Amino acid sequence: MRRRTILAVSMVILAIGLIDVIFTYLYSSLVVYALKDTISLAEEGAQGFPVVIKENDKIVIEGNSTKPINIYIIGILPQQVASNANTFSISYISPNSGTIYIQFRSLPYSNLTTISFTIKVFNSWFSGIGYLSSGVILFIGLILLGYAVQLKERRRG
Repeated sequence: MRRRTILAVSMVILAIGLIDVIFTYLYSSLVVYALKDTISLAEEGAQGFPVVIKENDKIVIEGNSTKPINIYIIGILPQQVASNANTFSISYISPNSGTIYIQFRSLPYSNLTTISFTIKVFNSWFSGIGYLSSGVILFIGLILLGYAVQLKERRRG
């Protein structure tokens, strides 16, 4: 009776752990913010777009421009993430929470520059917590499963 109870509890805990892994994967890959736009910049022009993020969110910036541009992510400190780019696909993990600005800057001597882009923010901050809790739950379930198997072996012997 006791072995079957421990076996059933371990199976339930393992199932909860697997459901937690699936939930974490789906929740961390959710797009929480998306912007698709086309802008035009004059020579040495710049335009920024505010994005509210949490720490460890993944930001993906994709697109192209008719002439080379520079792309900056401006948070606490400005950071250049692309230089002289016509086609770009940038993945950036935010080091802190708050509002950041994604800024597109045209280069000197490049009169009208047209930029088509997509900005996506993924909910990846949750993956650290979710996968850790899943691992702990699965570990406990495996320990209980091993204990149930040992109880079965003792009964035979």
